[in-house]
Amino acid sequence: MSGKVNKAMTLKRFVHNATAAAAAAMNRPRPTCKPSTLNSFWGKVTLAPRDPIISINQLYKQDPNPKKINFSIGTYRTEENESFIFSSVQKAEEKVFSETRILEKEYSPMEGFHPFNKLAYELLFGNDHYEQSNITVQTLAGTGALDLGATFLGKFYLGRKEAFISQPSWINHYLIFTNYGFNTKAFRYYDNKRKQFDTNGFFEDIEKLPDHSVVLFQPCGHNPASVQPTPSQWDMISRIIREKNILPFFDIAYHGLCSGQIESDVYAIRKFAQDGHHMLVSQSFSKNMSLYGDRVGSLTIMCESEDEAYRVRSQLKNLIISKYICPPFQTGRVVATVLEDQFLRHEWIEQLGGITERLQRTRWQLRRKLESVCPEHQWKHITEQCGIFWYSGLTSSQVETLINEYSIYLCEDGRVNIAGINPNNIDLFGDVIRDVINR
Repeated sequence: MSGKVNKAMTLKRFVHNATAAAAAAMNRPRPTCKPSTLNSFWGKVTLAPRDPIISINQLYKQDPNPKKINFSIGTYRTEENESFIFSSVQKAEEKVFSETRILEKEYSPMEGFHPFNKLAYELLFGNDHYEQSNITVQTLAGTGALDLGATFLGKFYLGRKEAFISQPSWINHYLIFTNYGFNTKAFRYYDNKRKQFDTNGFFEDIEKLPDHSVVLFQPCGHNPASVQPTPSQWDMISRIIREKNILPFFDIAYHGLCSGQIESDVYAIRKFAQDGHHMLVSQSFSKNMSLYGDRVGSLTIMCESEDEAYRVRSQLKNLIISKYICPPFQTGRVVATVLEDQFLRHEWIEQLGGITERLQRTRWQLRRKLESVCPEHQWKHITEQCGIFWYSGLTSSQVETLINEYSIYLCEDGRVNIAGINPNNIDLFGDVIRDVINR
């Protein structure tokens, strides 16, 4: 796979051609029509920027090279490069679909499947923390939870309409809060030079956040940086945020895939709850149950009192009915079945542990490979990071070279899906990285 590959489109040409096509379409002569016709309503609509990850994946699918490799999409893959199916989830699905033969197919409640909501809450906060002043609703995965939470804040939050988000972060964090009238700003998080958590920059910025603003945290498996504060640092963060009366919004999608233990991965959330924060938590089961297309997640809002929670719940339900009426029953039932059945839950936790071990083993294999072929560079950050991503530090031009010349696809910011590395491609990948960074 060395030498240039004859692709249909390179990375730059992909975006350029789409833009050029749109421009040509706009300049094309149009039939004369009256102002009242539909054609005139959308004349000022501009071409939206492409999603950076989906665009890379489209390039990968169009590449005719039989040896192409895709490290861009954030889904867990087996060593055979196949989608992983949790046997515990599969058994839960069989049970649920068997039961639906005698279950009604009516609309679910607006807030979703009630047993799911309770179990999803307890997964984050523990079995002994449930209070009537806290609200959990089923959502359309983590993105739906973020969107619903941001919608609620945009309409009802009495503090500053400023949302502070880590740099780097998932692009949707910025897009969603911007959609609901928030001024989004960044705080330092990752030290690109030292390839580690930027402790000094992070705390300097957190200390300067304005009172009554909103701050978004990823408690584990940070996307894309793959590093997070230690428990003692989270303790400090909680104290600072509490003193400044800032509203924390946690977005968690990789619990169980970082340490292999749910309790460890949700430490920050439980610490903030213990310290009495009012906060929001969006939770996704896409990654840790491989339910990507089933779109199941939850949103939790911590309130001051049961009466306040009652009013907040009523407004959440009002927002939900205006967006999608209600979430699907089946996916809530599946997740609830896994979490409620002690045997399925134990099987699920064991499989999460096996995945985590495999990801960590792959990190060490990649580190040793790069240390052997490229010893003049430091590679310890590979094993210091955790979760399914490696934030490589490769530049956008180096990524473009990997795509255009070697058919190796990863995100423009250098994020690599560790799960995509396997015994069949690790040596090739290591050799190519050596060649690219030594140019």
